[in-house]
Amino acid sequence: MPALHRTYPMVGPYTRQGRTLTFRTDNSLLIFASLKALFRGTANFSVMLIGSQGLKEVEGTVLSVSPPEEGRPRKWEIVMRVWT
Repeated sequence: MPALHRTYPMVGPYTRQGRTLTFRTDNSLLIFASLKALFRGTANFSVMLIGSQGLKEVEGTVLSVSPPEEGRPRKWEIVMRVWT
């Protein structure tokens, strides 16, 4: 039986330049899932971007997950290569 595909919500600002999506989050579920996808090389990782521009689902590959720098806010930076 194939694994269920899950879309993770991401609330807040993000930047998209061409096919590269960058956002910061403190959502532990999203951080863990991103790290898991990065280490497994999972090609289909989806996030639902929820922000001032409305809702937008994007799918792609996680390129990097960076821990927060010292200070506040303590949000991890996630970079994806997207194709939707």
